Amino acid sequence: MTNEEAEVVVEAMTAISFFPSAPAAQALVARELTKMCPNLDDGMWLAGRAARLYSGEKSWARCGINGLWQIWFSKHRPKNEEEQALDLLCGSTDSFPEGVPSERALPMLESPHFKALPRGIPVSSDPALDNLVTEIAAALAPETRTAEDVGKLAKAAHPELAALDDKYVGLKVLAKEKRDEKRVDAELRAICHMPPAEASK
Repeated sequence: MTNEEAEVVVEAMTAISFFPSAPAAQALVARELTKMCPNLDDGMWLAGRAARLYSGEKSWARCGINGLWQIWFSKHRPKNEEEQALDLLCGSTDSFPEGVPSERALPMLESPHFKALPRGIPVSSDPALDNLVTEIAAALAPETRTAEDVGKLAKAAHPELAALDDKYVGLKVLAKEKRDEKRVDAELRAICHMPPAEASK
């Protein structure tokens, strides 16, 4: 991009609120544009994109030169090490910390239509699945669950525990939940006919 073309782009950028009017500031922006944009078309694309992204409250004060580089790198790869360093520096700005939004409008996805469950069926219209979930919920309800219930569920989820007693497994699970290992350990040892912890040392 020539200096004259950069001046045209700078003039277009005055559409952004609070774009600098001082000649020295505009010359600085123009110099950065000549580094960024190879031609006038790219420069006008950048000016238009900046004007759209930084309208309203997001004015030039929120954009600045770093914002221009962030917009540029949202479409173009860095050409050299200097631009790679700039990309790292400008890849996240206060206005767009996760990067500049895509130019392409994302397609609207239709939300799937789910049929309502029949009255009185809390989980699934599949009776077997509904019964299973209801049984598990009842077994895990604090006021109704027993160590045996919890143990059966744990063993169903972990086949490697199949050889262990239901109550033993359940008490172990409940002990971890209650963080009361010492109290439950005596019960576990009694179930497994093991001597008390002190006698086993």
